[in-house]
Amino acid sequence: MADTTPTTIASTVASLPGSAAERFGSHSAARFKTDGEWRELSYAEMGEAIDEIALGLVDLGIEVGDRVCILAETRLEWTLASLGASAAGAVAVPVYPTNAPSECKWVAGNSGARAIFCENEGQRAKIEEVRDELPDLEHVIGIDEGGGELSLDELRARGRERDRGELGPRQEQVSPEDPYTIVYTSGTTGAPKGVVLTHANAMAVCQMVEELEFVEPGDVSYLYLPLAHVFALITMLATVDEGTTLIYFGGNTREILAEIIETKPTYVPSVPRIFEKLYAAALKLQAQASEEDQARFAHDVGQGLLLVPGVVAQRDAVGARGEDLVGRVFGDAEAGGGVLAVDHHEVEPEPPAQARSLSRSRARHALHRRSAGCPRPSGSNARHPATLKAGWALASAVGSPSSPGCWPMEPDNHARRC
Repeated sequence: MADTTPTTIASTVASLPGSAAERFGSHSAARFKTDGEWRELSYAEMGEAIDEIALGLVDLGIEVGDRVCILAETRLEWTLASLGASAAGAVAVPVYPTNAPSECKWVAGNSGARAIFCENEGQRAKIEEVRDELPDLEHVIGIDEGGGELSLDELRARGRERDRGELGPRQEQVSPEDPYTIVYTSGTTGAPKGVVLTHANAMAVCQMVEELEFVEPGDVSYLYLPLAHVFALITMLATVDEGTTLIYFGGNTREILAEIIETKPTYVPSVPRIFEKLYAAALKLQAQASEEDQARFAHDVGQGLLLVPGVVAQRDAVGARGEDLVGRVFGDAEAGGGVLAVDHHEVEPEPPAQARSLSRSRARHALHRRSAGCPRPSGSNARHPATLKAGWALASAVGSPSSPGCWPMEPDNHARRC
């Protein structure tokens, strides 16, 4: 029997944008708002922009393995900057846009970042306030006007002056076992811990997403969650790997519900509060509907509510009658976002009781079995007492010694490869 297991289009995130541009070409990669109007970017156009950013970073002297931070809200340029850093062979380091200057200093300093993308003057001001305490930081690049010493447009212009053939050899230097990103999580005591996720981990999660039909061909995903969080990052990577469309919210959280209704996405990764708003809006509409539609609505909602711990994902967020309202998945940021999805169509007629039987331990078991690259502590975090628990990095609570790519802790508190 032929193996029908989905495969990713690249072995590393470094080569993912180029592979997507070549394979998906004119397909829509992104929808985003500019001056109140929705615009689109094809995969070919996105690949070109990413190459320009990558070559611009090369022109600045960024080497393979160097760390590059991104301090911005969820927007198209976040993706371009992150994938541009990866395409140059660098390690992308997200910084939450809500972080205070001292928190930005911790992430940029602890990771040893040589460059940072800042969204605007406000985000740049946070970095300038602590710049004297960041000896490794050499370049501040602004996405919007005033965001950096060098603008994103100027960086791309520098990249256009270089040979795109330079990127191939750089990307070949990046192996699946190399770090792709360092995600700083507040899931443990003390300062946020830097969790190193490898390229193998990232691409394995993309494969899991495809196996679970979490993001499917033809999907249109709407994203407002911070890309500094691994759940949003998974959505971004899986979207590129599948060649589907990612809609970036317009920047105003009060407009999220209106934008979802306007753009009609098929997939909305979210937190419960947004679904509560969607549900409330749907209840108002169904109160005015026919008895037949009201009965159908009640039936679909009864199937859709799954009481599974963890983050929430939703498919067909806004249908003709508000069907398929809620589906939930379990995920773990420190495990590279490995997910275990539950399809509500598989658990009728009594989904709540069956959903409750899906315990955290069962979800973790699946995560052990399916994740191809567990994280390891980074920098000084590997020696922090709070990261240790029974010989394991506490931030890597989900993992198994038999999982390829796991990094258990030796008694001397140094990380080593399994």
